[in-house]
Amino acid sequence: MAPVGYTQALETNMTAKEFLDLSTKLFADMKAWIGEAAKDDTLSASDLAMLSASMKIIERVTLKEVEIKPETGN
Repeated sequence: MAPVGYTQALETNMTAKEFLDLSTKLFADMKAWIGEAAKDDTLSASDLAMLSASMKIIERVTLKEVEIKPETGN
């Protein structure tokens, strides 16, 4: 089940700003989640590497989508 707010991408056509805002929230939420989970050493080095790679994907895709999405959404 997708977290609240993230299902918006599945339900609407977003403008570049809306997509950027959603990506920014996702990125911030992931950083907070990683910080909280790391407090109790429950994330292994491979977990952290996978999460870092995921965040790089989010960043790369966000930059690409913001370049190609018109302001009216698609």
